[in-house]
Amino acid sequence: MTTVSVVVVRIMDMGTSSIPMVVELNDQDMSAQLPAWLMTAKQLGDWLRSELACDPVDVNFMLRTIAHESDQWLKDSMLPGAVEEPASTGDQRWDALLEGVVAYRSHQKKLKQPQWTKRTSLEVGWNPRDDSETPQSVEYALMDTLDTPVEILDKGVTYSYRNMELL
Repeated sequence: MTTVSVVVVRIMDMGTSSIPMVVELNDQDMSAQLPAWLMTAKQLGDWLRSELACDPVDVNFMLRTIAHESDQWLKDSMLPGAVEEPASTGDQRWDALLEGVVAYRSHQKKLKQPQWTKRTSLEVGWNPRDDSETPQSVEYALMDTLDTPVEILDKGVTYSYRNMELL
């Protein structure tokens, strides 16, 4: 089995420090068609769990990473190999968001939603931006709700598709 170590550096918003994290990618974690640099849903779930253990939690960084990595799944035929079931992030809200994003990206590729993406739904609605350092206005939160894909909204999570578009 081939194992590749990739160092991911988490740069703090204030520019005062960074936290390196080594992510090991091996043949068992990835489909042969996936490039070594791509984080699968399983690896993204592991990464989210490690980020949630940080103090402070950088919600904006986590959301940008989810957007970037899941956008990569849409390229060519990457999605089927990239959406193996992750372990829990340790936070039901982030589990629901990750499941919703995978279901949404599957829908974009016109693929069947993986069964595991149907396991978590929040009883109380949540917008991850509410936990960020830059809270939204009421108007922006309403726009976010209106722009949230049904696959994510069904999870009890508000997260606009516009936040997942990469410019």
